[in-house]
Amino acid sequence: MRLPLLALLIALSLPAVAQAEGPSKIKPNGLGSLRLGMTEEEVEREVGHKINQDKLGGSCGTARFASSRDYLMFTNDRLRRVTVVSKLYETETGIGVGDPQSDIRKAYGKNVKRSRHAYDPKGYYFSVDFGGRKRIRFETDGSEVTAIHAGRTPEVDYVEGCA
Repeated sequence: MRLPLLALLIALSLPAVAQAEGPSKIKPNGLGSLRLGMTEEEVEREVGHKINQDKLGGSCGTARFASSRDYLMFTNDRLRRVTVVSKLYETETGIGVGDPQSDIRKAYGKNVKRSRHAYDPKGYYFSVDFGGRKRIRFETDGSEVTAIHAGRTPEVDYVEGCA
């Protein structure tokens, strides 16, 4: 009689686990509760700690978050782009770093535009426009996603820092 009771308890607990909130989602307008247009101070309030923006020249700067390689890009002291290279996040369609590049076309269909990678001869950029200058750009090594950039054009398309 213990086995059926245990099975019932497991079954009853599954919906609660399935409803548990997962990691933040990468969206065309930001990451989780971080939205394009936020100031550095607003981002700091949202994440609960100082982010220390590094100014890269002119009105552009970046700030690391989450892992040592994921970062936020600011222009004119406003959040304009999120770049994710860790496996901590995924898009609303379920695409994350490490996924096969073929999943991008499966998720976004004919809305995907492909172009050659600036430095990796085997790699590509896959871009999906969402209107209002918002875009998600997937970077690949020719087989899998190596980075995801979400934000506003032109910043979302910059290849080296703020250029």
